[in-house]
Amino acid sequence: MLSVLRKWQQALIALAHFFSISISELTGEIPLAPTIPESIKDSVKISTVPLIDWDYAKNWTEDQKALVQFDEIILERSINKNAFALQLQSSNMEPLFQEKSILIFDPSKTYKDRDFVLVYLKKTDSLIFNRLFVEGKNIYIKLDKNNGDADLIKLHLLEDKIIATLVEARLRF
Repeated sequence: MLSVLRKWQQALIALAHFFSISISELTGEIPLAPTIPESIKDSVKISTVPLIDWDYAKNWTEDQKALVQFDEIILERSINKNAFALQLQSSNMEPLFQEKSILIFDPSKTYKDRDFVLVYLKKTDSLIFNRLFVEGKNIYIKLDKNNGDADLIKLHLLEDKIIATLVEARLRF
């Protein structure tokens, strides 16, 4: 009987070590940490990005100290460590992007003409998610109006900031 208990204990230790968690977490005595350990991500070849609030997106690369309070979105590929996700709060991008869609952005991805991007406009202190248009040295963002019309806003890259490029969108119903 004692040898069976030792084998169970050794098995628990091995599993806990493999998953980089404690035996108490493995057996459910204490809750698992809200983030997935890097060793597990590496072993199953996944990445995660934080699902952040829109308020954090403006200064995301400087604001990552708040990372622990956000849920994680799992990706089946590697992505830049500064990538993040947002949940679309309105229906003004339908039918391409439905309200509550999860938008995954990569700040390291170089934008190109007609990419969907997240832009900070200094003049209005606002974030805009929409299609980017590049015409020579001029860069514009599409701004949808409430009446269904749209404007092209010229970006002034000394003031305005292209925060990140959309790399994936997921529907949420």
